[in-house]
Amino acid sequence: MRFIMMATMAASASMASAQWGTNPLDIVPQGTNVYEIKTATSPKGLTWSVLSSPTTDPEAQVVTYRHAVQAFDATGNRLFSPEGLTFASEPGLSYTLENPLLLVDRDNNAIAVSPDCRHFNPSLGLLTYNIYKISPRGEMLWGDDGVSIDRGIGHTLDASMRIVQSPATGNYFFAWTHIIPTGHTVIEMQQLDADGTPLWDSASTRIDDPDGVQYPYLVNSVDGDIILVYARGKNLDLYARRIDSDGNDVWKDDVCIYNGGWNRTPLWTKLDIRASGDGGVIASWDDDRDKDMRESVYVTYLTSDGTLGFTATSADGGVRVSSADYDAFHSHVLPASDGNGFIALWNETDASQNYHSLRAQRLDKTGRAVWDGNPVELTPMVRMDISEAVVAYATGDDMALFYTEEELWGTGEKHIYVQLFDQSTGADKTPGGRFDLRVSDASINGMSVDNVDEAGCWIASWQEDSNSDAAKYLAQRLNHDLTFQRPTETALIPGTYDMPMKYENGNLVIDGLSGTRATVTLRDMQGRMVSTLLDGVVPQDAVTLSLDGIMPGIYTATLTTYAAQKTLKLAIR
Repeated sequence: MRFIMMATMAASASMASAQWGTNPLDIVPQGTNVYEIKTATSPKGLTWSVLSSPTTDPEAQVVTYRHAVQAFDATGNRLFSPEGLTFASEPGLSYTLENPLLLVDRDNNAIAVSPDCRHFNPSLGLLTYNIYKISPRGEMLWGDDGVSIDRGIGHTLDASMRIVQSPATGNYFFAWTHIIPTGHTVIEMQQLDADGTPLWDSASTRIDDPDGVQYPYLVNSVDGDIILVYARGKNLDLYARRIDSDGNDVWKDDVCIYNGGWNRTPLWTKLDIRASGDGGVIASWDDDRDKDMRESVYVTYLTSDGTLGFTATSADGGVRVSSADYDAFHSHVLPASDGNGFIALWNETDASQNYHSLRAQRLDKTGRAVWDGNPVELTPMVRMDISEAVVAYATGDDMALFYTEEELWGTGEKHIYVQLFDQSTGADKTPGGRFDLRVSDASINGMSVDNVDEAGCWIASWQEDSNSDAAKYLAQRLNHDLTFQRPTETALIPGTYDMPMKYENGNLVIDGLSGTRATVTLRDMQGRMVSTLLDGVVPQDAVTLSLDGIMPGIYTATLTTYAAQKTLKLAIR
């Protein structure tokens, strides 16, 4: 007869074994058929991804899409099975915008969206948006079917949804476009409370114009209000509207921030809209209003009271920040960390489009260029293809620039580089030159970066394609000091479980974790894996794990959930 002596090696909130390292993690297994994917990280370091995959013929008009989520805790532990947790598998329309939609809320839950035909015969081509709230345990907090934000009314198009969470109430605001029977697009808006209950009459908050409205963007303002930025009419003029938590307009009229009609490519491909940090909105874009076949980057600032903040705003909107000598595009703008202005970043290329550079400028709140009136060259003009540029906050007054670089025409190695620069002066602060985050033979695209200030790191994600290999969907943690050292967080989410794992009658028993994603592993004293005793959602309050067949010896049994980890030392005789 065997008996087990157990001694607790660590408390229930002991440090979890990290999986982030020098190599990125696979969000889903390589070769997974993914139509689209989006990744976002919470301030606590919980990284969520939402993905859409066709499960029937993707060339057909009606396609069944599998919508799933994957999550990693702050130490890189995967919370769901490698293929992810499916939250919807419904027929959709292949010709509609199927981009996955994701918001990570302040409680580390994922707000994920499925646009599909579930409420109607798919042959009718009528879509509804269905919203899910998913906990890190994998619980469907708004039910297995989610919330139909269209209230069951179908449309021939549901697209371009934006989501924000109110920092004041925790409620969620949504804005999206669809086509009404008259044949033009309108913008619908809705507010859901923490339980998923709709709070607005969607008809009263609809934005309608005979020439059509589209491309909604949402940012949080002051007093629990939101600001909607949208495009109106054939020229895609940009307007802004402030709305309070009751769905009422705050400003007398919508404010025009840009007179469009100059774009050679769709406006939404070049538009960056963000909260200004003081209750207003900042926006950047590029256009060819000079009609010289050369794009220039413009930035505009709208205050919380609906007035244009830049004194030198042009008649058509915005202040030009790029040089007139180069073609400028792919712009981004962020509020400076000190609250005294904005940092704009963009890509510039020569007339041949063979030489590329990344440049930046700091503007004060009147629109005056701070850095001696001239943009700062963050990367030199080189005969390389520089793209996928993302700017993110770093420690103190630093900012981080992530970008990809490769030989022209896609030959040779592809790199993701990281550089640090000073927000006050634009000076390079990268120790030892730019940091090479990733080298790949495959093309790199779809990069996003989230700053996790509490953990002093960024989480970057991207897609890699090649002609010979299936696509990879990757995520990587990089610390603010440009190291990959393993994190030391003890628990991701405030509050921990009792983590009851004990020995009874020759077995390990877990009690009180029903519905929680958990793993229990057994290792020898050299750290080698002996057995995975549990890997999945705990189905009931009390689970018994047999240790039959384990050779006598000293082992460690480790119970891991999304919140904490407990390790026991076992002497099996």
